[in-house]
Amino acid sequence: MNLRTILLTSCIAGSGGGALAADLDVLAPTPVQQSGPARWDGLSIGVNGGGLLAPSQSESQIWFPESFVPSGIPTSYKFSSDGGMLGVQVGFNKQWGSFVVGGVTDYDMVFGATARQSVAGAAGAVPGGTPFTEAQSQQLHSLGTIRGRVGFAPIDDMLIYATGGLAFGQTQVASSLTFPGLGPTFTGSHSDISVGFAAGGGVEYAIDPQWSIGAEFLYYDLGVSHVAGLPNFTAVTGFPATETDSSIAFRGYTLRLGLNYEFDGTSTQTTSNAFQNSGSDITGEFGVRAGMSTSHARMTLYDSGGSLRISQLTYQNPTAATGEAYARLDEPSSGLFAKGFFGIGKESGGQLQDEDFGPITTPYSSTNSSQGDGHLSYADIDFGYYAMQGSWYKVGGFAGYHYLDERFNAFGCTQTAGNAGICPTGAVGSSNLGISDEGQWNSIRLGLAAQLTLPAGFSIRAEAAWLPYMTFNGKNDHWLREPQDFSGAIPESGSGWNGFQAEGELNYALSSNFDVGIGGRYWAMNAKGHANFQAVTADGGPQVATFATQTAQGFVQSAYHF
Repeated sequence: MNLRTILLTSCIAGSGGGALAADLDVLAPTPVQQSGPARWDGLSIGVNGGGLLAPSQSESQIWFPESFVPSGIPTSYKFSSDGGMLGVQVGFNKQWGSFVVGGVTDYDMVFGATARQSVAGAAGAVPGGTPFTEAQSQQLHSLGTIRGRVGFAPIDDMLIYATGGLAFGQTQVASSLTFPGLGPTFTGSHSDISVGFAAGGGVEYAIDPQWSIGAEFLYYDLGVSHVAGLPNFTAVTGFPATETDSSIAFRGYTLRLGLNYEFDGTSTQTTSNAFQNSGSDITGEFGVRAGMSTSHARMTLYDSGGSLRISQLTYQNPTAATGEAYARLDEPSSGLFAKGFFGIGKESGGQLQDEDFGPITTPYSSTNSSQGDGHLSYADIDFGYYAMQGSWYKVGGFAGYHYLDERFNAFGCTQTAGNAGICPTGAVGSSNLGISDEGQWNSIRLGLAAQLTLPAGFSIRAEAAWLPYMTFNGKNDHWLREPQDFSGAIPESGSGWNGFQAEGELNYALSSNFDVGIGGRYWAMNAKGHANFQAVTADGGPQVATFATQTAQGFVQSAYHF
């Protein structure tokens, strides 16, 4: 079964390229001539399995208030864990002589990578102290990467390569501190998507024209995941609430063996490719992107009637390093196409401005907190039709779906407006986790897409989409007010009708089936709904709230056409 037959019978959607008319061949750059078959030139899919070792994972624990540090209770730990991995990968390579470049994305389930530490002792300076028992745990459930590759083929059937890029995984952390016989406990658990990087190298060996086996070693670092250990009691009037903040690192090594099936692995095509052949049944593209984004997100809270503004949370300029995998299918003769991408990034930098307004809060309060260790993940899938096609242009429309998940974490708290009762100087340490916000956006996309082919191998793609309907679901944790004011995260929900997205890219064909490019995009979404305080307070009710987010992103990309 050839690749085109498989593609015609599979539901694969992607983003990045389209089919061009055959009379545009004259505009393509002169392809590099291969001295022989390009064994490592093509698209590949495969499976992998192996092991994971995470030595010397670390956890640090501080107290809120920071000045409250019971003596005798450890504030740092070391973990180690190991486990098994099983997953899939898809990638591409482009070969010039012995030099190979490409990209790959993979996703593995992780089994058994759990680490636990428990300590028992006595706290306090009095003889005998106060008995305590403390337990910490961490677990990595999955690990994925989006990476570039650079390699060398010393012989036709062997590829040696270095690789690096973005890594992400589903993590879970838990913290527990108890004082037996006294009653107080401080407990918490948190599951999150942690994002960082991976780097390493590998070797592949071709066992026949389509199949290869390989071994790969990676170092990964997913940064830290945070968990608040909340008390099982409320603070006594006149005394500050106490809680623990734990920051647990996720880093380690993987060694995996893989089996890959390689499409077009023996192709000697050099004068034109399927991307430019309007007579072919279906054409496609698969690529990876690396980018940087900056965001602006806001939640404004009103009273139950929606007329009185009470407070506002604004996350200003958090930045994210992002990685994406994208793909596209085109049916040239009809003008039909399908495209999509998946991306993920680590939110760092920026700050939270937390405002409280009169007459509910008097005087007006404005506090600043630093933002860190958040994440964003996003995806598009579209189906479209080029209604107008010429020798150098295509214009059409599409309909699709957009998903966005954002998480922000705010640390510390500094009053900047003079309200002495909220976050006075020194009350909240810079390492104390104060507020976390997470929200998911689901949107319908209706848009226009255009594609231009320019001389000398350049091409331009652009699109603009209206989001006629979107939903928002989120949660807000005010960690330092739990359980005194709220029993948990405040649920949030809303919907909107006036979102907008725009994207453009400039590509250059380094050969007949491989290109590189740069691009950018902008998203703006907003919704109106409620913060549902009745879920976390006995006397609370739904209050009107508005939600808004904007994201600007730039990226570089490379793709293989088939």
